[in-house]
Parts: sequence; C-alpha cells; structure tokens
Amino acid sequence: MTTHVDVAPVEPVRREALPRWLVVAGLSVVGLLLLANLASLLSYINFALNYPFQLDYGEGIVWQQARNIWAGEGYGPLQIFPAVVYHYPPLYHLTFEALAAWTGMDEMVAGRIVSIVSSALSALMVGMLTSAVIGSAENAKTRAVCGVFAALLFLASFPVRMWTPLMRVDMLAVLLGAAGLWFAWRALRRPHLIYVASALFVLGVYVKQISIAPPAAAYLVLLVTHRPLALRGLAAAICMGLLGLAIEQWLNGGQFLQHIVGYNVNRLALHLLWEILLPQLMEHAAMIALGVLGATGGWLYVRRVAAGDAGHRRDRIANDPKAVLILMLILFVGLKTIMLAAMVKSGANANYMIDWFSGIAIFAGVAIAPYVAYALGGAATAGRPASIAILFMALPVQLAMMLSLYAGQPTTDTIASLRRDKQPVVDLIAASDRPVIADDMTFTIRAGRKVEWESAITAELGAKGVYDQKGLARLIRAHCFGLFAVDGILGEGVSVSRYDPVTIAAIHEAYPRTQRYAKYMLYFPDAPADPAICASIH
Repeated sequence: MTTHVDVAPVEPVRREALPRWLVVAGLSVVGLLLLANLASLLSYINFALNYPFQLDYGEGIVWQQARNIWAGEGYGPLQIFPAVVYHYPPLYHLTFEALAAWTGMDEMVAGRIVSIVSSALSALMVGMLTSAVIGSAENAKTRAVCGVFAALLFLASFPVRMWTPLMRVDMLAVLLGAAGLWFAWRALRRPHLIYVASALFVLGVYVKQISIAPPAAAYLVLLVTHRPLALRGLAAAICMGLLGLAIEQWLNGGQFLQHIVGYNVNRLALHLLWEILLPQLMEHAAMIALGVLGATGGWLYVRRVAAGDAGHRRDRIANDPKAVLILMLILFVGLKTIMLAAMVKSGANANYMIDWFSGIAIFAGVAIAPYVAYALGGAATAGRPASIAILFMALPVQLAMMLSLYAGQPTTDTIASLRRDKQPVVDLIAASDRPVIADDMTFTIRAGRKVEWESAITAELGAKGVYDQKGLARLIRAHCFGLFAVDGILGEGVSVSRYDPVTIAAIHEAYPRTQRYAKYMLYFPDAPADPAICASIH
C-alpha cells in the first residue's frame, strides 16, 4: 500500500540582483569621485578669483560691455571703429557691476563671483528638483542623497566645471531658468507663485535671450493641465518682458534689439559637431544613459497616472503634481536637446550644453533612487532591470576620466609666473600712443584703456556684409593702431576664425615687426600713423 503525503511546494529562493554591500561600495566610490571633482572645481575657483586675466576669450568683452552699459553708453550704432557689439541683454552685466560698485571689489572678481554663486545655487535647484521628482516613492533620506548626487553630477560635468568661474552670462541664466521651473511647479499648490516663476523666466531672458526652454516647458505643460494658471503666468511674463523691452529700446536709442538679434549672427561651422558636441556626449555617456533611464521611468509613471480609473486623463495628471513636474522636465530636456543643433554655428562651445546637463543630472539622480534606498537598508526593488545597476557601476569610470582632465589644472601657485609672462603685454598696451587690439581684452582693460574693437564678432558680421572690413583694413594700413596682440600666429589656428582674410592681410602688410610673449604674438607698425585717416578714431 502506497501512502500519499502532501508536500508543500518549495518556493525558489529569490536572489537579489546585487548584494547590498556591492551597491554600497559602488555608491561610495561614486560619491568619493564626485567629491574629488568638487574639490578640483573649488581649486579652479580659487585660481580664477586670484587670476587677473581672461580664462576664456569672451570675458574681456563682457567686462567692457558691462562698463559701457553701467555708464549709459551701451548698445550704440555699429561703426568701423570703435565697434563694440553687445551680444546679450544687460542683466548679468548690471548685476556684477552693481556688486563691484557696492563692495569696491575688482569688477572681474565681481563678475566671476556672480557666476560662481549662480552655479552653486543652480546645483541646489538641481538637487531640489531631483528630490521633488522622486517624491513619496522613497523616504526623505533617499531623496536627499539622490538630490546631492544629482547636484554634484551637474557640477562635475565639463561645461559646468569650466564655465562656473568665468565672467560670462551662462550660469546666471541657468539658475534663473531652473528656479523658474521650481516656482512654476510650486504654483500648483500656491497659485500666486506663478508670478514669481514668470518674473524669473523674464529675468533669465534678460540675461541670455535664448533662455526660452524653461518657460516654454513650464507654460506648455500648464496650458494642458492647469490652463487658467498658465494664462495668468503667460500674461504676467509677456507684460514684464514687453515693459523691459520698451525701456531698453528707449534707453538705447532703438538699438537694443539690433544688437541682441540683428548683430547676433554666426557662420555655419559643422566641424564643431565632432570637435565639441560628440566628445562631450562620449565623455558623459554614463551620465546621459542614467538620465535617459530616469526620464523613461518618469514617463512610465506619468502613463500609469494617466491610465487610472477616476476622471479624465488630463485631470488625473493635473491632480498629480509629481506627474506635472516630470512632464515639465522631460519637455525641458527635449527642447534643450533640439537646441543643441545651435552648436553648428561658429563661436559655439560646450556652454551651450550647461542647462541641458542640469536636466540630465536631475533624471540621473532619479534613476539611482531604488539603489540608494536599497543601500540605506530598504528592500530590493523587484523587477528592476540589471542594466541600470551595471550602468551605475560604470559611472565611476566616467567620473574618473572626467577628473583626469583637470590633473594639470593651474593652481594659485602658477599665478605669479603667468603674471610675469603676460604683464609685459599689458605694459606695452599702456605705453602705446594709439588704440590697441588684443585677443585677451582683459590686457587692454588692465592697461587702463577701453576695449574698442572685438575681432571675432566683427569677422562674423563682416562675413554677413554687416560690418565694413575694408574700412577697417584702410585704418590698419594707415597705421592707426599701436599694436595687435594676437593669440598665436596671425592666420593660423584660432585667429583664422577671429580675423577675416582682409584684416589679416592688412596687418601683415602694415605691422610687419613682431615680438612674442608667452603664447601671444605682437604685431607692431612700420610707420607713424596717418593723421588724416586716423583722426576720426582718436
């Protein structure tokens, strides 16, 4: 006789995708590398605040533009000489000039401090937005860690690192855009904050006129989910923007728009796609992939909300602030991705990617939330694809590569030698009895003179037929300038894009005497100035 015994089925042992210790170790390595990147950035900031000359070609002209705007002399009609074009609206320039006037500090230091503080606050906004997107899905400690991770990842990205200490408009524009998105989202619960968001968006545009992705993303989403709120915000933004435009046009004799739009022209430069854009995408591949995974997870969350049982789909999304914020940020990153196409114009650089990386960093922080929660003692998330864990473990390699780029970064110890190399050029400019053209325009200002002509923008305008390059060549052949201080050899390297062929030929003909100081080649005239021709520019 056979006895049947009922045996309870044995459930298979469920193995975690990754041991907890391995996730903790991976997070720790990433954290240490991010802190090392931050330390390197702080060292660079310390160097920048003590270094008196340009770190980027655009700093000198921004400084002179600010001085002119502060004195009420900005946005004037374009001439052959002096010829200063104002690429951006005046808010950043006025901000650091006001800081310098209030504190008495050096204007370049003030400009760099505004950028540094803006970068720090932008990182804070990235962290806050990351925490808000994660929301109640994780506990407060997990949200905080992910927010810090996203903020540090933003600061570690190459464009942010390099532009943080520069006297350039970019970091303040990024801050205002991110803050505008934050307040637009907060307005879902406190509607009056939509006016704060609108003011921040308008201020962002008056720092950098192409700062349209944040307001576009916020208002387009709100027009679908909260139309009355969006209409109030749009109306306020349009009124504030038009009022500012009317004031600027009136103050500047109708030339304001001509400068920030009409003179803001560039030639096509497809080579920048593989010289700048592609290397940046490769360098930040792990960060971008994490961002894509985080955005995908966010989109799936919105779809689950929309597929609920109660009410209309739009109403279900509108009643979920987290879903609205996710849509805003996905649209923001999408718009900025499209705007990366602007990097095919001459003069473009990695700074065009700064606010794009702010959105990528937010979604990268969102992507790692389950692993941070697990490392902090939570349960493993079922069904989480192993690919994200593998990718996250690859991130330290990318961060180490990024950190290695700055191993030879200058420190304050090198400032004395850099000053010795460059001060003779400043002294020669100060001693000249004629106007001087220098690629490092901070040389001119440090010599106690005004920057009255910028090579790069006049080359662009000349190529478009807007600026009279032949008229300038006539002044050069008349020896109206004391010297030209060119970065490298004229007609080679970067000078090819900064000086048009007509100008290069005129300098070689009338300024044949040369002398080299560090990386700068100085070109001196071989004859006195022609007083009849040069009288108009003195």
